[in-house]
Amino acid sequence: MALTAIEMTKTIYQDRYVNLVNALTRIRKSNGLTQTYLAEQLGKPQSYVAKVENFERTLDVLEFVDWCKAIGQRPSHLIQEQLDPDD
Repeated sequence: MALTAIEMTKTIYQDRYVNLVNALTRIRKSNGLTQTYLAEQLGKPQSYVAKVENFERTLDVLEFVDWCKAIGQRPSHLIQEQLDPDD
């Protein structure tokens, strides 16, 4: 699927957001957590997790914090990784 110029400027398609979601997904999987389990911890349906991980839905800052807590990750750590990706 080809993206339009407008779609390419949306946050959901920016490298930093893609890297952040990929990190959240990688951490979830490395901790042995399923999408279903994470969704239950967040009080959401499994499709919510799938849509975020497939870049069909964005996370707001409070959802990001809740997601991090549910996967056992400090939000500040992931934010720092985005600010200093080479460290």
